[in-house]
Amino acid sequence: MSLQKLVIDNFRNLEHVRLEPALHLNLVTGANASGKTSLLEAIHYLAMARSFRTNKPSSIIRYGATSLQVVATVHRETTDTTTHIGIERQRSGDLTLRVGGQDARSRAEIIEWLPIQIIAAGVPALLEGGPNERRRFNDWGVFHVEHRFMETWRHYRKALQQRNRALREGLSEQLITAWDDELLRYGKQLIQMKSDYIQSLLPFAEPYLATEAHDFGPIEIEFRPGHPRGQELEEALTQSLNWDREHGYTHYGPHRSDLVIKSDSKPAVEILSRGQQKHLNSALKLAQVHHLRVTTGKHCIVLLDDITAELDQAHTASLLQDLLQLQTQLFVTSLDESIMDHVPRDVDRRLFHVEHGRFEAVI
Repeated sequence: MSLQKLVIDNFRNLEHVRLEPALHLNLVTGANASGKTSLLEAIHYLAMARSFRTNKPSSIIRYGATSLQVVATVHRETTDTTTHIGIERQRSGDLTLRVGGQDARSRAEIIEWLPIQIIAAGVPALLEGGPNERRRFNDWGVFHVEHRFMETWRHYRKALQQRNRALREGLSEQLITAWDDELLRYGKQLIQMKSDYIQSLLPFAEPYLATEAHDFGPIEIEFRPGHPRGQELEEALTQSLNWDREHGYTHYGPHRSDLVIKSDSKPAVEILSRGQQKHLNSALKLAQVHHLRVTTGKHCIVLLDDITAELDQAHTASLLQDLLQLQTQLFVTSLDESIMDHVPRDVDRRLFHVEHGRFEAVI
């Protein structure tokens, strides 16, 4: 996928922005607080209907405005089709999503159109971000390669919500466990999908991890299904019923799954330096982009915010070259133009400079 045109209105300090991005590299330069990161955030908000910087949607609407809007013309390479995708958020909280001139049925419809990855200083990495970040990493991959995932997750979430409600209200064991069959049916499917994805991802990750591994040992990634080892999900649910009733929620299931990442057979978060963790994080995100490209034919949009603050010069150059080889569309922010030195001259590129939320196309 790629953005051919981008229109942003009233997003943070971006009052009115109109851009025609390059197919591959888009470098945005400017001083701190000029609007570079806000551009990436607006693209991410369009693709995911959430910000990577805040959980308060009203804070991203420009001061004095009643709503924000982000609209893009998107080209899908696999079918050679183009459509318009848009998102509008009212300060009152109302959210409107549109695809092809029609109201989107769900957020998933836009996410499916715009597979997007971000590497930025303010975005939690896989190791330090905790289980939620690792589940998000896993779910992103499964969503884009397994067409059954979203429907299965909806069924599972509904059963989980109903079971948790029964637990909170202190209902009888019969009324609580009435949801177990559906929870188990869809929970097992989700566990299998998540596990299969990680297994299929590992061969793609190995070359990038080998490139990074000059400063840390062999990396292992183990999928944990969200219930104890040596137990089936049925047994875990049965044995934890009293605990669940006491605490008011379901303790075991794929909603509690996690990834255990090790280096030299030890927890990576405990033995890798902060710099090594950043390198590992970028390598795994790169593997996801590559996996998506090979398994579905989809081109990913990648946002790199102040990447030179995250990675050293050698890793930055390597990451850019790898992403360009995968035919991703890149949006990169930097204080200066030096990143261009790492990019072949025949790459389709554009250089934008921003001051006080106003963008100027330099190249």
